[in-house]
Amino acid sequence: MPGIGVAIGLERVLLALEDQGVQLPLKKRESIFIATAGDDVAGDLNREAVRLLLELRRSDYPAEKDLLGRSLKSQMKQAGRIGASYVIILGTNELQRGTVLLRDMKKGEQLEISRERLFEYLKAIV
Repeated sequence: MPGIGVAIGLERVLLALEDQGVQLPLKKRESIFIATAGDDVAGDLNREAVRLLLELRRSDYPAEKDLLGRSLKSQMKQAGRIGASYVIILGTNELQRGTVLLRDMKKGEQLEISRERLFEYLKAIV
């Protein structure tokens, strides 16, 4: 069976680039987990969380959201399991105020930030 093929040897190319001092941009973006807290009888929290999730993904932030309706404690454990760097917590009070809680999982610090300033803040820290 006749055939034609081409192989470039990706490992060899990477080694050659390394030998020449070429730095490849391999930085992985830090991931964000969205957690919801509180009674969501009308589904407003979930709708806003999904809206925020889509906005984050459109802005090239790796983002996940709880889909099982777990407690906040379970959602925080899940965020830790998947290695999320930040958790955006959206509760009924935050929804009414137009804010979110942003928790830095590495430092254990948390701050309340307005929904409008969230992406500006994320751009500065992520």
